[in-house]
Amino acid sequence: MSTIQIASGQYTLDPVRSTVGFQRKTFWGLMAVKGVFGSVEGRGTVDADGTAEGGLVVDVASIDSKHTKRDTHLRSKDMLDAESFPKITFDAERITPTGSSTAEVEGRLTVRGTSRKLSYPVSFKKQGTDAVVLRGAVTIDPAQFGLKNPLGMMKGPAVIDLDLRFTA
Repeated sequence: MSTIQIASGQYTLDPVRSTVGFQRKTFWGLMAVKGVFGSVEGRGTVDADGTAEGGLVVDVASIDSKHTKRDTHLRSKDMLDAESFPKITFDAERITPTGSSTAEVEGRLTVRGTSRKLSYPVSFKKQGTDAVVLRGAVTIDPAQFGLKNPLGMMKGPAVIDLDLRFTA
């Protein structure tokens, strides 16, 4: 097992230089609906042995797919239900190095009050002396989190794209 060449300590997400995006194919699979969450908070801790843990909190109301009517629907009770469940959270219980610039993230994603365990690979890169950038993509089944699809317009999995910059 490789060790992360990142200084141990506490890290905070830089929301201005981080992106949590999503994409999901439409009914015919001809195009993907894409968007971002404009408000994200996070933290992390790197231990001396190179393992890490952390968490992200996403403001559901900050969803932006560049289409006002669609965004209103995505915030509705049929979908993310921003009024009842204003936050999406991910608790990274363990981040384990798998190479000199890769790691496996294990944790729990909570959407609409439903939590599921997830595991996915990330790459990371040190930036300067006090920052690290993690990049990865997570594929989920929205139905497992209670997201409805009343008109059947969205099919298959959704992909959550992560580009996260943490500073010490």
